[in-house]
Amino acid sequence: IEEKEKPAVNNSDTSSQEPTMIPIMKESDTPSRHPSMSPTRKNSDFPPQAPSMNPTTKKMHAPSQKPTFSPTGPPTRARFHMTLKNMNKDNLTKYDEPMEKARARWEDIIVGDLTDEDSVPFDWFQNIWPGMKTTDAVDDVLIGYDFTEIDGTSGTLGFAGPTYVREIRDEEGNKVGSHTVAGIMKFDVDDFDGMSDEDVEVVITHEMGHVLGVGTAWQHFCGVNCKGGDHTYNCEHALEEYEKIGFNGGTLEIDSETCQHWSDKSFADFKSSELMTKSFEANKYQLVTTATVGALSDLGYEVNLDAADTWERGTYNIGNRRQMKCDYTLRPTTTISLEGRIGHPEVVMM
Repeated sequence: IEEKEKPAVNNSDTSSQEPTMIPIMKESDTPSRHPSMSPTRKNSDFPPQAPSMNPTTKKMHAPSQKPTFSPTGPPTRARFHMTLKNMNKDNLTKYDEPMEKARARWEDIIVGDLTDEDSVPFDWFQNIWPGMKTTDAVDDVLIGYDFTEIDGTSGTLGFAGPTYVREIRDEEGNKVGSHTVAGIMKFDVDDFDGMSDEDVEVVITHEMGHVLGVGTAWQHFCGVNCKGGDHTYNCEHALEEYEKIGFNGGTLEIDSETCQHWSDKSFADFKSSELMTKSFEANKYQLVTTATVGALSDLGYEVNLDAADTWERGTYNIGNRRQMKCDYTLRPTTTISLEGRIGHPEVVMM
């Protein structure tokens, strides 16, 4: 992939500059109310260049994750942190609790501190909420969310994904992963008002995983040939964990339709499934397996494998979840398919 040189930042007038948005996904069924977003069945190529305005101008490397020392106690380490920002214009708080539960879930899985970002002159959420520009400094990851009217029931369920992503490079300058800096989760309130609490939690937790890069980054790392017909996931940590689960000789595959979910057949079981597949069967446990945690590690995150759900084929064992902050198990009451119903925003690479 050819990369072009980033233009210099003109510090004399940053207030009017906006980053150039580079789409990484295109769809044929874009909802008419949201021309800047598109559903997720087909994807475009990796952005050919960086945006014209960068919050930082230095080359980013994976965080060193060295412990900081307190003069009054043992060594401590900064933890991974996500900030959730409710962007609803009517201050709707009905879905704040499941959003917080999902945040706690992923914060137990990702543990290493990331590079923070200073405040910026542009909108982290790409003007998805006009008149509500967000330029705040970011401690690890910032997610804006909203439950609002989109197109009524049974149509577009929402839009979710990263808006700004930091490339991770090794000392030689090779791309080795990516970390989300900011992202959005915008859902149709009419659809969600008709869901059970269990179904709401499943969808929100799943989509927050996409914001962090699970699936949404695979076309650039670990599944680059998916659109060409090779649906095999090919990064080491998730593959190693998948084999440990007990699928010896099995193939960890990416869904061929979206190239952004695990294939259902890779986690075929009569009682359990994986949260990051594209559909959820009623009364079947949706587990965050060590394969998904390993996939986050493949993107460069520092993770806690013990926070994953324990997979036992044909049975369900809460296992290591005893130490989770949020003591609940995801189990939808109805069958839900997300294919063609969730759109993703454009992504700017930093």
